[in-house]
Amino acid sequence: MKSLTNKKIGFLTTPKFEYSVVFLLFFFICIGLGYPVLNRFSVTSLGALSDSQLYFSIVKNGLESVVYDPYGRSTRVLVPMLSHYVYLLMPSNLGSWDVAAFSMLIVSSIFCSLTGLIIFQLGKTISKSVMVGIIASLFYFLNFSISNFYLVGLVDSAHSFSFAILGYILFHNKWAWLPVISFFSTLAKEVFLPLGSVFVVSWFLYDSFQTKKIDTFKLWSLFLFIFISFATVTFLKSYVLDELIYPWQQFSVSKGQREYTLDFTLLTVVRFFYVFIWLLPLAIPSIFKLPKNWLISMFLSVILTILLGLWVSISGAGFGRGVFNVAGVGFCIAAALTIDNLFKRMSK
Repeated sequence: MKSLTNKKIGFLTTPKFEYSVVFLLFFFICIGLGYPVLNRFSVTSLGALSDSQLYFSIVKNGLESVVYDPYGRSTRVLVPMLSHYVYLLMPSNLGSWDVAAFSMLIVSSIFCSLTGLIIFQLGKTISKSVMVGIIASLFYFLNFSISNFYLVGLVDSAHSFSFAILGYILFHNKWAWLPVISFFSTLAKEVFLPLGSVFVVSWFLYDSFQTKKIDTFKLWSLFLFIFISFATVTFLKSYVLDELIYPWQQFSVSKGQREYTLDFTLLTVVRFFYVFIWLLPLAIPSIFKLPKNWLISMFLSVILTILLGLWVSISGAGFGRGVFNVAGVGFCIAAALTIDNLFKRMSK
C-alpha cells in the first residue's frame, strides 16, 4: 500500500501532470472567453465574420460541403474538419447553445491552449523565469485577437499555433519535424506556404551565416517543408475546382479592389491598434532580448504579412490579426520580460 501511495504522489508531481493542469486551466479560460459565440450572437450572420459561413458548413457536413471561394477560405479545412468530428459526437440539442459553434469553440480553445503552453515554455526557457512564462501566456489570452477572432468561429487559432510550434522546434533545433508541421499548418491556412517559408528560410540563412557553413540536413528539411506546403495548397485548390490549380493562380485571383484613401487608411491604423495598443509599447523595450534568428524570421514574416494584406485589401483589424498570428508569441514574451523587469524594480 505504501508503494502504491508513493507512485500516486510521484505521478502528481511529474512535469507531465503539471503541464496537463496548466493546459486545462488555459482551455477553460478560452472556453470562457469564447462563450458569447454560443448564444449571445449568431456568428454566421455577421458580415465581419462571414468566413465562418464556409467553416460552419464543413463542421456540419464534412468535406462534401467544400465549395469554391475566390479568397481560398473554403480550403482551410483543419479546424473545421476537427470540429466536424466533435460535432458528430455532440448531442443534436444543447439548449440555447449553437452545436456547430460549440464544436468550433472546443477545437479553437485546444489550439489556443497549446499555443499558451508553448509561449509559457519558451518564455521560461529564454528568461529562466517561470513568472515571465506565465505572464507571456496570459498576455496572449488577453489579446484582442483571441476573443474577437480566434474563438468566434474562425481558423486563426490553428494558424497562430503553427507559428508557435514552428518557433519552438527551430529554437530547440528539431528540424526533422518541419515536414509534419508544414502539412498540418497548410491545412489550417493556405497563407502558411509563403509566410512559413519566409520564417524558416530566414532562420536557416541566419544560422548558416553565423556558423559559416551549410547544414545539409537542415537544408533538406527546409526543402521538404516548402515542397509539402506547396503540394498541400495545390491539392486543396485542385480538389475544389476539379482541375490542376497552382498557388500563384489563387494569388492573382484574390487581389482586392479596395483603395486605401486617407480616411480608410486612418481607420485601418486605428483598427490595427485594437490588437497592439498595449502589447507593442510593452514588447518594444525587450524585443531585442529574443534570439536573433527568431527575431529576424519574425520581422520578415510580419513584413510579408503586411504586403499580402495590402494585396488582398484587408482592413486594419485584419492587419492586426495577421501580424499577431505570425509574431504574437514573440511579442507576448517580450512584453512579459518588460513587465517582469518593472516588477523587480518596484519591489526594490
